[in-house]
Amino acid sequence: MDRLIAQDAIMKRVYQWADAEDALDRESIVSLFMPEQKLTLDMSSLLGVPSMEITPVQFWEQIYNSLAGFTATQHLMTNPLFTFDEENPLKMRVVVNVLAYHCIEADGKLESVTSRGKEEIDFEMHSGKWMIRAIIIKPTAPGDNPQLYQVASERVHKGDVRKGK
Repeated sequence: MDRLIAQDAIMKRVYQWADAEDALDRESIVSLFMPEQKLTLDMSSLLGVPSMEITPVQFWEQIYNSLAGFTATQHLMTNPLFTFDEENPLKMRVVVNVLAYHCIEADGKLESVTSRGKEEIDFEMHSGKWMIRAIIIKPTAPGDNPQLYQVASERVHKGDVRKGK
């Protein structure tokens, strides 16, 4: 029963993350991580950059700089597979499938890109809450309009962004 309760609590955190990304909700995203501790972010399979240790605020900044230039986004996280750390019951990994829709509407024209991948998310119990410690993002299929990410990034640099919470 304890494992089912833990799985439910972790999925609520995963859904919180997806919702916070789409809402550009800084407070909600930062609250998913242990305060004042770095997390591991590994997007090497996605972007070819090395894994990095960053603060929750730096993670938020990456989210904002990646997504704020889109008119709208929708991140769906499904099919969770849980792995419990047999040596430490306060640690768990969940792997979810991600379907991420991103669009830009400008001058009466709508362009979109949909990404598909898996996210491996390591959680650890801290102060009564399951907190994210590490994220590994792996694409499972090519994006259908990948150049749109560059357009969104350029919009952020110009200040043409949607407002978050």
